Amino acid sequence: MKQEPLNRLTVMVTDDCNLNCKGCVTDAQNGKQGKRTINPFFVQKVFHEYGENFRDRQTGLLYLFFSGRGEPTLRMDVIEEIHKTAREIFSLENLYVGLQTNGVFDDKNARRISEISDVVWMSVDGAPQENDKIRKYGTLLQASIGKGGSSEQITRNTRTLQENGIDVRWRSTIHETNVNKQRELIDYALSLDIKTIVAEPAIISPSVSQNGLLYLVSPGKFIDRFIDANNHAKQLGISYTTGLMEEARKIADPCARRCKECFAIDIERTLPKSATLTTDNRMVGCYLGYEDNLKMKSLTFGRMEGNNLVIDYDKLEQLTKAYREQKGCHGRELTGRAEVSQELLKRLFNESKFPENNWNHP
Repeated sequence: MKQEPLNRLTVMVTDDCNLNCKGCVTDAQNGKQGKRTINPFFVQKVFHEYGENFRDRQTGLLYLFFSGRGEPTLRMDVIEEIHKTAREIFSLENLYVGLQTNGVFDDKNARRISEISDVVWMSVDGAPQENDKIRKYGTLLQASIGKGGSSEQITRNTRTLQENGIDVRWRSTIHETNVNKQRELIDYALSLDIKTIVAEPAIISPSVSQNGLLYLVSPGKFIDRFIDANNHAKQLGISYTTGLMEEARKIADPCARRCKECFAIDIERTLPKSATLTTDNRMVGCYLGYEDNLKMKSLTFGRMEGNNLVIDYDKLEQLTKAYREQKGCHGRELTGRAEVSQELLKRLFNESKFPENNWNHP
């Protein structure tokens, strides 16, 4: 089995989505952000000109991660075209492929995903009853699939991908509506043999939707319920973690970094080890802030101009300097942090069960 690299190249496939989730961080639901799709030629240019920069030096692997403001599986044709180009340039054995999805796709796409993926992250916000209150089908799907939530699709597709040998992991957003149901999420994962869940609290609302603020949860309440679920998961052999655990780790190690990806660059390569490619042809240092174009632009260091890929080395130097000086996640600094008290972080650090090996976040 290939070892998952820390660095990666994220491709934001499309702005369109097939769900109508409450508190959507991008309002991508049912094409509200438009249906813009990434230009495969842009990705090809990055492969040819800077692809070696994103390959892991120890394993030689290029971690190609398909995500987006919308649902990437809506454009499997684009994903497959980009994957084909990557195979031709780097060879299949040198690719590690991940995909972030809401889990709502048909059997044909399940097969297509299985043919190219090493790991699939699914967005699941609770056991079926809770998940279906939040992650609902949009009107475009109601006629063909039926009204209701997405858990039936998630359950079926999780099993299908696992049967095809894919490592399936879950990502959960914890709102005020599901904060007390985290144990049930763990039990649901256990029933499907899911071993890894990353939970992120909605303690800052990035949503541009009018109802986004309704789903915020206080840091204290999240941490209290998270610790209980985290310990429950540990007993069941499941890794249940949150990005706040890395903030808490800084209590013991002030230089601890969350993902160890973005601006950890060296002189020889000049570019970051990881980057995100957006649907409007920008090259960005981190996917954080993807819900807000203004925030995303603050992390942009390259873009297509005509048929040329242009790198702004002055901007790259500024971002790198800021990252090194703060010894932490620059994307989170730029996109905003919730005020989480040191007392809460100390409790999280002392009472949570940290995984033996750190995860590579979705």
